[in-house]
Amino acid sequence: MSEVVNIFVVPEFYEPGKSKATGGQISNYHLIKAAAKTHKTYIIAPNQRIEVSNDFDEATIVRLDIKRTTGFIGRQCIVTRSKKKLAEIIASEKINKFNIFYTTTTIPVSLSFKSKNIRNIIICRAYEEFIYGRWTPIKEHFLRVIAKKIADRGRTKRAYATASDIIVNSKWLAQAVEYSFSINCEPYVLYPPLDIKRSFIPRAKAEIKNFVFGFVNRGEYKGLNLYLKLAGRYPTITFKVYGDEACTKLSNIQNCGWQDRHTMFSECSCFLVPSVWPEPFGRVAIEANAYGLPVVTSKCGGLPEANYDKNLSCPVNDFIAWEEKINYILHNYSAICGESLIRSESTTKKFGIDIHDKLIQRLLEFKSSTFAK
Repeated sequence: MSEVVNIFVVPEFYEPGKSKATGGQISNYHLIKAAAKTHKTYIIAPNQRIEVSNDFDEATIVRLDIKRTTGFIGRQCIVTRSKKKLAEIIASEKINKFNIFYTTTTIPVSLSFKSKNIRNIIICRAYEEFIYGRWTPIKEHFLRVIAKKIADRGRTKRAYATASDIIVNSKWLAQAVEYSFSINCEPYVLYPPLDIKRSFIPRAKAEIKNFVFGFVNRGEYKGLNLYLKLAGRYPTITFKVYGDEACTKLSNIQNCGWQDRHTMFSECSCFLVPSVWPEPFGRVAIEANAYGLPVVTSKCGGLPEANYDKNLSCPVNDFIAWEEKINYILHNYSAICGESLIRSESTTKKFGIDIHDKLIQRLLEFKSSTFAK
């Protein structure tokens, strides 16, 4: 290991497979594991927002005892306690070169640590902090927005402006960051890694009598209304909903709750991702592709980068366009699935965990070499 220490200051740390692990948190988990292969690594996070196995020993987890982690008071507690603990770790280390990573809530912490031997790196995978920039897709009551900006006091903008590096998960998000904030570095695109351990070889499912569409639901912004409308249009086809339950009287809708990826993709013929807002990327799309399934996605945000078949994309909320794509898939499924199987290998190579780890190590090696001698 080189003489550099990595410190991740994060508002939560969840292992893949845990109930609270989102796509961004799964990506952060793999990022930390990759970074720990090269440098000594710490993770600073609130104790009540940590869910990992007992055998996680790649990095030292520093647990913050914080009773409240939500709302304005919770955010301030996380920032204050993280700042204090980070200072203690830096002071205790004999090595004086640090890569310090921040995300969402913890980004303002970086303003207190400025040194020629410290590289402040922002991990941007979503839009939470965009409310403090020029543009955000998140819609909130204007009084709530004003209150948040007053509480932030311009710290998030300053943190972006002075960041040594900014890691994003798509080219789309890189452009969004450059538009929303004044920055002094080029965002580093690091696609979310695929960590799919197949126990089977993806195969065409044309022999399945009952065609099954799949969809992951986390709210209306994921395109639930359009998905239900499509289910109503095709009453003889099963439409499965994973994640949050969809309230509907349609008999062909099956609410399956939260399932592991292997279960989801092995019991579906095709996956739909009809998001109505600009997804930063689209983990579901690349995972379904890797399993050899065709995926239809909205033409918004980073989703076009996540779907290998560029022909299987539709304008947001354009029901006629979605209907046309579904008819195309139903009438040409064998050919489409055959192409999807070929693309699954390309998907795995492009977004595989090995490629992700190499890119992280390359980034850290390059940046570590730029420290003052």
